[in-house]
Amino acid sequence: MNAVALLCGVVFSLGLLVSGMVEPAKVIGFLDLAGHWDPSLAFVMLGAIATNALPMRLAMRRQRSLLLHCPMELPKATQITGRLIAGSVVFGVGWGLSGICPGPALVNLGTAQPDRLLFFLCMLAGMGGYELWNRHVSNHRASAAQTQPDVQLLAEIADAQPAALHARLAARCGAGQLTLFVDTPLRVGERYRVLLPGQTAAQARRYVVQQVRPGSREGDAARAILLAYLDADATPSTQPQAAGTGSAMPPAQEEMVR
Repeated sequence: MNAVALLCGVVFSLGLLVSGMVEPAKVIGFLDLAGHWDPSLAFVMLGAIATNALPMRLAMRRQRSLLLHCPMELPKATQITGRLIAGSVVFGVGWGLSGICPGPALVNLGTAQPDRLLFFLCMLAGMGGYELWNRHVSNHRASAAQTQPDVQLLAEIADAQPAALHARLAARCGAGQLTLFVDTPLRVGERYRVLLPGQTAAQARRYVVQQVRPGSREGDAARAILLAYLDADATPSTQPQAAGTGSAMPPAQEEMVR
């Protein structure tokens, strides 16, 4: 596996060198739309997208990689968040000012040029500062989660007992929206019956996962605390009802289950 990772890194670095993306002047010329614009890097990006499009679509259908049989760890986030927008703006400003991004910065270490080395050190300092801030925020969320009541998420699985996941209630907006602290990744669109404190299993209401936002990486002190946002599920339950039996719950309680 390490040999395959090394080979992929070598191919990627050679691609950066051949295309000229390690040259700050060429990158700034591409980004300078109001000046002497150099569109050559646009063809590099289009070629990379065209080359990667089909293999990426095939990889998204697989649970494990074809060569190493390792689990496919693809990005799960699909929402546009404030953190994503802010990070994109900061990255764009830094890329436009320096003409270097993290990949070419690593390749440029081989040139031993003072300005490239300085950029790399500053990049490491920025990444380290963000990591410290992220851990601080995650630890704060983790300590806040310890004071919140426990809830259970019951996944509805056909022909099986519901699998229960434990979470902590972070916020509740009426009966229609919940924010939970979880340490198990949830997928957007998944449906769960949420058993709140003081409720019985029959009173648990169905919710749909709308967004999952990471608080820290795996292995941090905060145990990878995640924030999950759920909305009440308005669609009727698809669980089959046994023939010849009716609902034993009052109409109001039956509506809560739906």
